[in-house]
Amino acid sequence: VFADTDTAGTSGVVDSGERILRVQPALTGNLSLGQTGFGGNTYVQYSGSGAVAASGNLTLCKTGYTGRVITVSTTGRVNTQNTTSTCP
Repeated sequence: VFADTDTAGTSGVVDSGERILRVQPALTGNLSLGQTGFGGNTYVQYSGSGAVAASGNLTLCKTGYTGRVITVSTTGRVNTQNTTSTCP
């Protein structure tokens, strides 16, 4: 997680001078995280008001278990629900 504050750099990429707020290790084992929406980007971008540029879904799965879908609306509100099938 980082503050993407520049106007001249690349959105969704840590550019020189941007502050990294948190680093999380990659998922391991049989866990996976997929995404759809978010304007075709591979990142979620929040504005200062808490809204996001485009809504989307994150799907967290563990092989053999029911997954979780995390929906992020354009207002920045988050909702979770179980997937309808078992994760591969």
